Amino acid sequence: MNDGSSDERVAFEIDGTTLTVRDVIEGNRLPLHVDREPNLSPALPELFPSPVDNAVSFEAESLAIPEYSTVVVRDGGGEFVARPNESIQLPRDSYCIEITGATKAIVRVDDADLAVSQIKGPDPVEVSVDRPTTVSVGARSLHSRPEATITVPDEPAAIAEAVSVLGSSIREFSAERSWPTLRGHPPRIRRGESLDIPSPLTVPDTGIEVAVRPTYADVYRLSTLAYYLGARMTIGETPAIRLDNGYTEPLPTDGRRLERRAEELLRTWFFLDTLVRTDGYTISEREGYEQVGPLLPFYPPNLADRSTSERLMEYLEVDPGSVEPQTPPWATEAVLRPTPAAAELLPHLAHVLAPVRVSQSADPSKSTGAFDLTTADRPTGGLRTFGDDRPADPASEPIPDRRGASSGL
Repeated sequence: MNDGSSDERVAFEIDGTTLTVRDVIEGNRLPLHVDREPNLSPALPELFPSPVDNAVSFEAESLAIPEYSTVVVRDGGGEFVARPNESIQLPRDSYCIEITGATKAIVRVDDADLAVSQIKGPDPVEVSVDRPTTVSVGARSLHSRPEATITVPDEPAAIAEAVSVLGSSIREFSAERSWPTLRGHPPRIRRGESLDIPSPLTVPDTGIEVAVRPTYADVYRLSTLAYYLGARMTIGETPAIRLDNGYTEPLPTDGRRLERRAEELLRTWFFLDTLVRTDGYTISEREGYEQVGPLLPFYPPNLADRSTSERLMEYLEVDPGSVEPQTPPWATEAVLRPTPAAAELLPHLAHVLAPVRVSQSADPSKSTGAFDLTTADRPTGGLRTFGDDRPADPASEPIPDRRGASSGL
């Protein structure tokens, strides 16, 4: 297992004319057969319309994709062009071929006439251009498991520091983070003698802080929200959310009210992110938009290019009661005991965006377990669970997400 460097999440290997994309975290391989032995050079991740962990370029005229679950052709900006259910010929332009298989890969060509063969049974999909050109391949780990381990002593302040870097697994903090495959699995937490956060895990650069009192209970109650925001968790006299524009949102000091407010904010902000991203990497329509849209003081897609703090300022103007009826139940919820042992559960709960409540044990020091109750994958009478944000647009490609949700990314 590597120590968290994004360029170690994905590696590229050459064996003759086969370029293999290796998902280091998952241990999976996606082979691509090239018409010549690739001479690899690093490529900029910014070349690709959605986040990648690593990328290379080489010269080629054709390549074959032998193993895949879906293949989608997009233009250079990421707009859907075609799914090759039959052979297609496309005029000179920039194109990205999005491959979902053992991992996620994107093949980019620029200023080229593109031909893509038909998806037909187990046959490879052939991609070719009109002349030898630079081909760039970027890939993103499916990242369904932790890539690093943080060691924490039995101190609430140390656990708060660990929570601050859970968001290192999130590829970006636009509204697109509401897609689960862009969040990845947070690093694991293990108890030990002293705090050890392996390099290069760092606090995300969002400028947001979540202040908590130095108690296990408050750290746990706000852990999932802090993860989703990519916030630094700091110790303070009263709970609060501080944005990088100077605004502070006070939070309740009563434990039960704090739990309810944290869940309310997570639910509302996650749902509004799914509305903002509707014109994003994957065009998708959200159920409930027609009911919620007229009640909002903004047009969601207009916030897509705003900073996290700017979006949250707009989101705070929304009545949470107008959003809640349109959101399905949480896929997972947890009630933790306010003991050091429960800290090890926080990454797994953040991974599934689970709201956390804390048991009000009369004497928590006598509790040796970590939790009183967790509920996961509850029957919903055919309804999707919260976070199951499958896009309705046929251009998008949902793939099963191991968290009980699905993603078009």
